[in-house]
Amino acid sequence: MDKIEAKINHLRLIQGVIERMGRNSFIIKIQAIILMSGPLLLFIINYDDDNSFPVLPGLVWLAFSPALFLFLDAYYLYQEQLYRKLYDKVRKFDKKPTDFSMAANQPDSKWKLIKDVFGVAKSSSIWLFYSYFMGAIIITILVLLFCINP
Repeated sequence: MDKIEAKINHLRLIQGVIERMGRNSFIIKIQAIILMSGPLLLFIINYDDDNSFPVLPGLVWLAFSPALFLFLDAYYLYQEQLYRKLYDKVRKFDKKPTDFSMAANQPDSKWKLIKDVFGVAKSSSIWLFYSYFMGAIIITILVLLFCINP
């Protein structure tokens, strides 16, 4: 295998990982829709005037679930960014034959990883999606608690 063909194969491998990370981020968003709207729907359907439905577990799940999904989604997008950088590095490098390395540069400490993931979480594709859910959850809880049973 010559040098150019090996480089093309290496870039295809990296591109496959990038596509998988993007697909995982999309699947996380679908799971967030299902797993956040299900308890919210049960909370709305089973809510009674006599408060027989356990309100606290539902509120706790609804309060923390968007943050969990946001962090997981941001982690997959962060990994995708690392592999995009690896793709550019392999694409630009011509000195020697490729070694087919798939090692994206991970941060040295866990704190830097968390800082980088939160940096990715600030992107509009993540914040717009999850802030919509937070707004819908807060409005629904307020309507249930103050308008239905004042």
